[in-house]
Amino acid sequence: MRRRKRYDWEDDLREDRAYAREVGWSAGRWAVTIIIGTIILSGLLYTLKIVTADARGRGDQHLIVNDGRNRVNAQEAFHDLYNEITSLDDRIEVTAEQLAGTTTAEDRRYLQQTLEGQMSRCLEVIGRYNAQSDQVTRARWRDATLPYKIDKTDPETDCKLTRTAPTPR
Repeated sequence: MRRRKRYDWEDDLREDRAYAREVGWSAGRWAVTIIIGTIILSGLLYTLKIVTADARGRGDQHLIVNDGRNRVNAQEAFHDLYNEITSLDDRIEVTAEQLAGTTTAEDRRYLQQTLEGQMSRCLEVIGRYNAQSDQVTRARWRDATLPYKIDKTDPETDCKLTRTAPTPR
């Protein structure tokens, strides 16, 4: 078998291939290093986020509670709920008086259902008021003229009949 004569271009090609392999491996090592570095950095940032979560949470709570919009909304909400409770309590009295003065069974049934609905709604609003008085973001901003909690034994806000009206049969 006859041996071929080497040409310069073949040597150049071999050198180029070796260089390409070196560059390929180098680029691969860089890619793996970047990926591993990104994973490690992400893990460190996640760990830092977990470690500082309590302090950030307390800070966020402080910002939310003391935000002017929260303060105004909370005060308005307490007044709205309190006024709705007193209004419902008054409507209960009016409906009870109407019920006492009605003569037809159909009107009596209608007014009895209305009265029960008003009482139920009133108790629901009392529950919302009392719940908001315990909320972190709202309780602090309740107006001092309003009660801390709605007392269900107070005739002004008990959602019951305070005047004695004859009960329908």
